[in-house]
Amino acid sequence: MKLTLEQIILAGVYVVTLASLFWVPRRKAREAQFIFLCQGLITWILGLVAVEFGWIEYPARELQEATHSSFVFEFLVFPVLSIFFSLYFPTGESLLRRTLYTVAFGGGICIPEVILENYTQLVKYHEWRWYWTFFSVMGTLYLCRGLYLWFFKVKTVRSSRM
Repeated sequence: MKLTLEQIILAGVYVVTLASLFWVPRRKAREAQFIFLCQGLITWILGLVAVEFGWIEYPARELQEATHSSFVFEFLVFPVLSIFFSLYFPTGESLLRRTLYTVAFGGGICIPEVILENYTQLVKYHEWRWYWTFFSVMGTLYLCRGLYLWFFKVKTVRSSRM
């Protein structure tokens, strides 16, 4: 059995994403679980909308009979990245630093997706555009972080630095 490029990439993504969970502090495990589930819910709904409207397609994917969406992205990679976004958010830092942090996460998801869209069968844009991924990622990260702050009653320190 010969593995395809897509299968190798998916396997690598699973390994790296699951291994990254070792960097979640044990004392923050409950918060991490909430963030993971919250982001998973958000991306499940929005991902299904994008796929069902035909804006984006995942030709090579896991669970082909269960969903037309990308399981690894919607239910693993993005929720895990959301954990790190929320837990390590530079609260109390300048607006510029918080903005750059958010843009880095948006770009960190968008750039690999564009590369995968151009060189693999893992994702194909139809009416979707890269900047929709970029802005929707940043928006959903902020939404999930806001729910996390609200649910756990986390106090944020506002910086007077701009």
